[in-house]
Amino acid sequence: MRKTSRFTSAHGPAFRFMQAMPILPDNLCLIRSGQDYRHCGPEELAVYQDTVRPTLMAGMNYLQGNPDDKNYLSCRLMYELALDSSYAAQSFGLAIFASLHDLEAWAKSNPTHSRIFQSFFRMVAQRNGQLDLRLWYEVMILDRQNSLCEYVNCHPNTGMLPWFGRHGQVG
Repeated sequence: MRKTSRFTSAHGPAFRFMQAMPILPDNLCLIRSGQDYRHCGPEELAVYQDTVRPTLMAGMNYLQGNPDDKNYLSCRLMYELALDSSYAAQSFGLAIFASLHDLEAWAKSNPTHSRIFQSFFRMVAQRNGQLDLRLWYEVMILDRQNSLCEYVNCHPNTGMLPWFGRHGQVG
């Protein structure tokens, strides 16, 4: 659903904005894959940056570049900021799949996912199992009745708009 509204500002003339609230389907799957390297020493950070991060980025780039392939809907890497707006040595990838089944299919069969795990285990071996790097995952399955997305003044290809802008159906 899209609607246009007009607001009057105390600082100037009225302005327009576009609001979109896509209808999401049941069982949409979000995964947040976190990386916290705040506690890594310089050697461990270098190994992570040289061994794991390039394969992680390749996997995320694959998902970003192939959104129609097997119901991968969206993927982006985000960096967390400290209170002073500097980078906080933490990042996370946020990917959206049409269902948990689609996430599982990617994890089992996509070569980029396999390479991410192989590079991580190479790092573990290289560091003799001594890691200060923290990696984690959160997986969420969204219920249509309790999920709401709202986009204001966003490009039509932002987030879930290209997928569920009108009908709540993939594609």
